[in-house]
Amino acid sequence: MSSLLTTRPSALRECDHCDAPQSAKRPLRRCGGCIQTMYCSKNCQKAAWPQHKILCRANAHLWGEQAVSAISQSSSFPSVTAYCDCISIFVETHDWALKAIARVAITLEGGIDWFLNPPKVLCICLSPEDPQPVENAGESSRMPTFKFHSQKFVVSEDLAGKPRSPNNWDRQAPVLAEQEERFRRIDPDHYVGSLPVCFSVVGVVGVHHLRLYPQFRRPSNVSDPAIGDRDKETLLEDAFMLFAGSIDFSYPLRELEGGSRPIAVPGRVVRTRGGRSWQAMFTDWSEYRRGIHDGLDTILDLLRTTNMRLDDLMAAALAFECI
Repeated sequence: MSSLLTTRPSALRECDHCDAPQSAKRPLRRCGGCIQTMYCSKNCQKAAWPQHKILCRANAHLWGEQAVSAISQSSSFPSVTAYCDCISIFVETHDWALKAIARVAITLEGGIDWFLNPPKVLCICLSPEDPQPVENAGESSRMPTFKFHSQKFVVSEDLAGKPRSPNNWDRQAPVLAEQEERFRRIDPDHYVGSLPVCFSVVGVVGVHHLRLYPQFRRPSNVSDPAIGDRDKETLLEDAFMLFAGSIDFSYPLRELEGGSRPIAVPGRVVRTRGGRSWQAMFTDWSEYRRGIHDGLDTILDLLRTTNMRLDDLMAAALAFECI
């Protein structure tokens, strides 16, 4: 492995404009309009406004009386700010796994062409979990957590004109168009579109958190990954279980800087002077030993794909475009 790889903690939250990590000397402050976006300085907030204003104005209505009432009726969230913090930290902590789940879910359902025609939205419902005490020294015992409750794909057109649809879908059109163009510039030759993922929480009616996950086709000169005589659908389902398990059993997955390929390793959320940070358990899956994490052991016992390294399993699952 590269000598650049490290298990030192990395900040969970970053400035939404310059990507500067949150620290004790650089606290992040939220946008007063949409409540969700965070900046490290007034200069970043000002510089981001030309692009952020579309999203900010589209989401400002979300925190009206109906939303405040729905959140206040939930015993899990004492305020709108608490709800925003919990769901935002959750999505940022599990960003890699959620993107991987979206990709594999598309493949299992029918592939990129199925996702595009007609365009789909992935709706994920989460159940809130009370923070539990932890035994590992330094690990955060107050990390707001969620588990998967249910998920389904919905045709985008079916959300139009429905007041209770995710964030009132009609209002999101300018936001979606602006972010689509930004994603397209990343890799115009292979970008096919973004999958909107709408997160909702059990017990909080009519309030949603929207993220867009860009999807790219594999280059035409790259063939399907070699998996021998293993069943492709079983491999994909195992990868999905591994990704979702990282959320349900609290071993958040992230890539390590300097790695040779975009494969994540599990980590823990730890307390640092700047707040909460993610710290890798190890730098390579070959280093994992039973007993390091009980939840990960539980998931590994359920996998049906045998004689395959976990990093190879993940890489193969993310490379497939259809069953």
